[in-house]
Amino acid sequence: MTALGYIQEALATVLTPELLGLILAVSLIGILLGATPGIGPTLALVLFFPFTFVLEPEVGLSLMAVLYGSTTFGGSVSAILVNIPGTPGSAATLLDGYPLTKQGKAAVALGTATLSSFVGAVIGLFFLALFAPVLADFSLEFGPADFFMLAVFGLSIISAVTRGSLLKSLVAVSIGVVFASVGTDPIRASPRYVFDTFYLQGGIDLVVLLVGLFAVSQAIEMTLSTDSVVRVSAAGSNVWEGVREAMRDWTGMLRGGLIGTFVGSIPGVGISAANFLSYLVAVRLSDKPESFGTGNPEGVVAAESANNGSTMGALVPAMALAIPGGASAAVFIGVMVTYGISPGPQAFEGTALPYVIYISILLGNVVFLLGGLLGGKYFARVNDLPDDILLASIISFALMGAYAVRTNITDVMVAVLIGLFAFVLDRRGYSLVAFIMGFILAPIAERGFQRALLISGGDYSVFVTRPISGFLLVLSLVMFFSPIVLRLRTERGDA
Repeated sequence: MTALGYIQEALATVLTPELLGLILAVSLIGILLGATPGIGPTLALVLFFPFTFVLEPEVGLSLMAVLYGSTTFGGSVSAILVNIPGTPGSAATLLDGYPLTKQGKAAVALGTATLSSFVGAVIGLFFLALFAPVLADFSLEFGPADFFMLAVFGLSIISAVTRGSLLKSLVAVSIGVVFASVGTDPIRASPRYVFDTFYLQGGIDLVVLLVGLFAVSQAIEMTLSTDSVVRVSAAGSNVWEGVREAMRDWTGMLRGGLIGTFVGSIPGVGISAANFLSYLVAVRLSDKPESFGTGNPEGVVAAESANNGSTMGALVPAMALAIPGGASAAVFIGVMVTYGISPGPQAFEGTALPYVIYISILLGNVVFLLGGLLGGKYFARVNDLPDDILLASIISFALMGAYAVRTNITDVMVAVLIGLFAFVLDRRGYSLVAFIMGFILAPIAERGFQRALLISGGDYSVFVTRPISGFLLVLSLVMFFSPIVLRLRTERGDA
């Protein structure tokens, strides 16, 4: 049967009242789960999987893929409205999304996020459907040295986009690296910085860190502030204005979708790295980099198009090579195996199954697009809540999210302590973005560095002789030193 025949068969399977109703229901459930701090795509997939046992394999897999995408989008809702990333992939979204909410433009931010998420997901789905084998083969070209240099490249961008003191940004990155080092050495499995406690041997969870870094610190700021937290009513905020903002930045949507798809398809990098890399690249290429972090819709576009592109990208090695691009993709592989499907190049030959999955994902994306556009103005009503109710809601959701990660009360206390620490850092002018980038990229860099040296027998030239790592090294040097050179020239010109 030709590809057209398989597509026709897939359409006949998907376009039934039963499956369309399930796609609608699962998409809405995914948005709600994604907006709930502490749940995230991985836990959502695990919780939903048992309910698919009674379904046919193609239906069950399709619904799991739909849930994966809609949960990722749902994380942006809480990030924008209450400064709590529902999922780790929404952490960069709140940097400009929540400032828009504080300006009374919550619906604008939601409209921008909705369209950007949809475009990013469609870009990722396009590459998943047409170029999965090519992307999968390219992702396998990444060795440990390349992973290390990719992380270095991400860190180097910080110097190019930092505002204020470059030294303070580098200090914030270093603090993030130290926090990421808490736990167990990834190669030697020896504990470090655990202070003889069992809890710290597992490291600091990313969700707990994000809750403390943004939500708890924001709650402290709101508590100590003498001004009204929400200064402008959301009544005049328009979702369609946000759609227009996203369409004006169509190059940013395309770029974010491509970055997310590419980074997501590389096993071991993760959606959080894709989210922030896209955001930092957008800042670097912007004519007004100082506007980011103050409510620039371009920041929302960059973050949201990347994280939804990344979800599709993570399925590329999972479906084509049985290599998970992340934890959620690993669950998806487990679902395939449970259904008796062996992931790999031959898994989908002679069957319409992949087309059923692709069409279902596309329809799920349409559902969250319509849900975000039609429901955005109602979600934005949170902006009209009294300050005391809003503050109580933020604190409650933040602490529940921290507890839900591992149902451990210690996580709640750690989130509060991190929030206090983040509040002090922010007041002193240290970049929280630099801090979180150091935390996210440090493990990738460490694993790549140690493994590269083990494989090469301690030969450091491996970081420059491999084509990918050498190219990334050149880019990193350009990114790191170009803003320093520009600042020196500006100072000399002023003198």
